[in-house]
Amino acid sequence: MGFNLRPYGKIFENLMYNDKCSIYYESSTTDLYGTTKPNGRTARYSDITCKFSFKNIDTPDDANDVNIPVTKLVTVFVSLDYDIKAGDQIVGTRVDPITQISQTIEGICGEPNRFDTHQEIPIEIAKEN
Repeated sequence: MGFNLRPYGKIFENLMYNDKCSIYYESSTTDLYGTTKPNGRTARYSDITCKFSFKNIDTPDDANDVNIPVTKLVTVFVSLDYDIKAGDQIVGTRVDPITQISQTIEGICGEPNRFDTHQEIPIEIAKEN
């Protein structure tokens, strides 16, 4: 018998999640001859509350004599209420609470890591400003 921690996830979401994102998937149709044609992006979820987390790591495997590249890892924290799949596209907005500077993040979702109170999804960044 376990203890249900899910209600505590809502408390964390209300206190800590200040960012917004929308999740899309690639939709397609099949024509009269059986050919699959892409339709573009279809919204799976729009304007959901989330939290983006950024971490810079050195990647010495790609290093040369001049520099050691730094890779930015982006993770999005969201509620367990959303069924986000690896390969979904994400477009999000992060607003710095102190400076009020807005940042747009676009990328591809990796495999979600689901926990008792939330899920963490690694993002492969396609565009960031």
